[in-house]
Amino acid sequence: MSMDHILPASAEKPDSQFLPGTSVQYAWDSTSLTNILSCPRRYKLSIIGGYVPRNPNFAIALVFGILQHKGLEFYHVAKSKGATHDEAVRDACIRLAAEPATATLPTDEDIDQLKEAHDPDEDDGITLRNSRVRTRYYLFRAVVWYLEHYREDPAETIILTSGKPAVELSFRVPIELDGVDHPIILCGHIDRGMKFNGSIYAGDYKTTKAISRQFFDGFDLSHQMTGYTIASSVIFDEPARGAIIDGIALQVGGVKFGRHVTTRSQGQVREYFDLLKYANQLAVSFYERDFYPMNTASCYFCDFKQLCRQPPEYRDSYLKLNFEQKRGWNPLENR
Repeated sequence: MSMDHILPASAEKPDSQFLPGTSVQYAWDSTSLTNILSCPRRYKLSIIGGYVPRNPNFAIALVFGILQHKGLEFYHVAKSKGATHDEAVRDACIRLAAEPATATLPTDEDIDQLKEAHDPDEDDGITLRNSRVRTRYYLFRAVVWYLEHYREDPAETIILTSGKPAVELSFRVPIELDGVDHPIILCGHIDRGMKFNGSIYAGDYKTTKAISRQFFDGFDLSHQMTGYTIASSVIFDEPARGAIIDGIALQVGGVKFGRHVTTRSQGQVREYFDLLKYANQLAVSFYERDFYPMNTASCYFCDFKQLCRQPPEYRDSYLKLNFEQKRGWNPLENR
């Protein structure tokens, strides 16, 4: 894999992902890339503005995902210290139970109360049915069953020179692009560095409703996995072959698992650098024109689709009523 575009990493970490005094982004990750490529208006509201839905189901999904990753991280840390599989699972559960956020996850009774208050005509894309499998019980079940499923995992967790396992790794890789006169930084978060059949891969956990060929096929074209492949080559100082996606299907009757290996060629890596350059051009253009148009082809799963349905003169009021403003998404922040 060609690393011609990669620059030496800097010890300094800027506070903002935007060029000083502007909203021109130069530190990119898969979340911000997806937003600007799919819908400029969503990009402005979510990435630049930091707006998130005032939606309890949205919060449940976010907290559940973070805690699920923590549980798996706790397991690999314990294993790296010499614990047996069973000891590491027990340690992960104990530490997960002690996490303050775990207590904020709902019970079945909490979900029933949310259902009573829910407007059935309002489909926010994060349904109560999905939230029902993101309770405290389902969190521990998903973590324990995943670890049992991969008890004899043929993919090894990479151990860093520090002796720590390569799990939950935030990265910032400087990129040099022709025709771009300001720095570009590729950012992201690798769930697990893995070695499989003698090759390096970036491991990523994805929750879903069902394990299917269609679900996994999308990752073969995913710019997120291309970026992770590039970053893994830098982090582990060895060409990475691609990414391994572990699908975790949360279902009322149980949890199902599936694994998919996706590889990247040098040509696909070069295409990714072209994509970064294009995203930068879009960011500059939108900022200079102060115009972030909506793309109605991307509305189906968008959190802001009800907002965009409002007449322009009512949108500010609707935004303040149905969304809360937090710090904008910053790829430079470590998890």
